[in-house]
Amino acid sequence: MWEKSKAIFLPSTKEGILWSVQFSDNKFDILRINQFESRFMSMSVLVRDEKNKKYYVFVKGSPELVLKKATNNCKDVSSLLKNINLEGFRAIGIGFKKINES
Repeated sequence: MWEKSKAIFLPSTKEGILWSVQFSDNKFDILRINQFESRFMSMSVLVRDEKNKKYYVFVKGSPELVLKKATNNCKDVSSLLKNINLEGFRAIGIGFKKINES
């Protein structure tokens, strides 16, 4: 999978940056990783887009939790999740939000 994305993970020597990920002409700095916690049913990563100087939080976890926090979601997702669960499969929710530096 990583070979197809052409992503290169670089250990950071800068204070406050855990890792950097290089994609072609852009670099993303991983600033914080919040490990999975069962009480939140999710984990998240704080990332800085070095080229555009923007910050993002990426989250993965319970689809219900991600949908609850989503500002624009598809109406059919809830029924799709219900069908997936009834068939014995599990799903994982993924979302992101652009945030302001503070």
